[in-house]
Amino acid sequence: MKKLSLGLLGLLIFISGVLVSRFYMASNQTQQPPDRQVLIPEETNRRNIRIQTNRFMWREIESAEYPRYVINLRNIGCPEPTVEDIIVADVNSYCLEKTKPTLHALQEAVNRYYASTRPTNSIAQVLVETETVLNRNDSERIALIVHLLGHDVDKSKVAIAPWDYLVREAKSSNFPYVSIERRTKVVELRDQLQRDMRALTRPGHGINAAAAKQLDALDQQFYKKLADILTPEEMEAFMLHDSVVGGNVARKLEKIQLGEDQYIQVFDAWKAFTEKYGELQTAIGFAPEDPQQQTTELSDELALQAKIKDILGDQSYSDYLRNNDPQFWNDTSFATQNGLSTDQAAKLYDLRRTAMQAIVALGNTPNLSAEERSSQVAVIISTAQNQLSSVLGQQLQSAYLNGPSGGWLNVLKGTGQMWSPGTKTEFYPSNP
Repeated sequence: MKKLSLGLLGLLIFISGVLVSRFYMASNQTQQPPDRQVLIPEETNRRNIRIQTNRFMWREIESAEYPRYVINLRNIGCPEPTVEDIIVADVNSYCLEKTKPTLHALQEAVNRYYASTRPTNSIAQVLVETETVLNRNDSERIALIVHLLGHDVDKSKVAIAPWDYLVREAKSSNFPYVSIERRTKVVELRDQLQRDMRALTRPGHGINAAAAKQLDALDQQFYKKLADILTPEEMEAFMLHDSVVGGNVARKLEKIQLGEDQYIQVFDAWKAFTEKYGELQTAIGFAPEDPQQQTTELSDELALQAKIKDILGDQSYSDYLRNNDPQFWNDTSFATQNGLSTDQAAKLYDLRRTAMQAIVALGNTPNLSAEERSSQVAVIISTAQNQLSSVLGQQLQSAYLNGPSGGWLNVLKGTGQMWSPGTKTEFYPSNP
């Protein structure tokens, strides 16, 4: 009887323990449903960040505050590398959601760029703007991870941002006008060109005229290889959307109202000019070393501008010149700083171009000795100075000539010797 009583007592104790355990587990499940979201308070701006943690098995130790959740993980003996993995994964998920609107905007910009016969912006500029946002978001991502863990984390765990694959996906939209079987080859050629160009340049250093000439030679080799694998239509689309000259023309015409036919005509004119004188040399504004070649290029440039003027019309061409000429920016800045009118700024700009055109015309005049050319250059300079005095007055003229706006006239004074044997000149008007 005594043995029976002890056995019955043990059974009752066991049953009671099971019931208590079941009640406790049911209570915990009621308080912490599987789809519960955990709040992460940010001390910097007090905004709440919601991150899903329903995949974890440690539900019984989760709390309403995410930092406490991290402490609880450590308190139960969760290895620190595992804690780091959990926190990095959660923060990555949150930051990816935060970044998706930027990535969507990037994809839309890429689609618009290639869908238009007239690109309104360089795709490179869109990528730069996107990278600025993504770099800021990535810094915030890493800072949040460090804040939650209380210490730095191994770089290998945070080196790859969670949106990297989406950026690659958007960039892979490049060359959508090329058939899929040839697209890979185009990417390979482009990547090889970029590697070859990097080998010729030094980070943090500018590009001189010799380097620009070498880079243009690489560019031409690239176009020849490209023409061998693309159809004429695909090659035309590449030049329009993905070449250096295509990007430059898109920038130059961005603020000009014109139709697609006009855009293509201007693009074709610029393309022909850069094929002769080099994309980079033209874009940067390097002059040929030989004075006579300088004169020839300037003459071709004036012919190019005359053609563009015929395409755009007088008013649009005037806007085109002013929007793209740094000298006009300088003239406008000088006028604003000195209380001058927009009309006076335009007169400064026009008299500069008139003087430069006169110099080019003089260079193309045959049967003149160096002395005769030098004498006529002096007349051109004197005329320009008198016009400056008429627009600005003596006091402002002095300020203009001694500032960045009047630098062109100081350079112009050296052109009287530009045709003398054995001499070189730095005279080269800006390329709108």
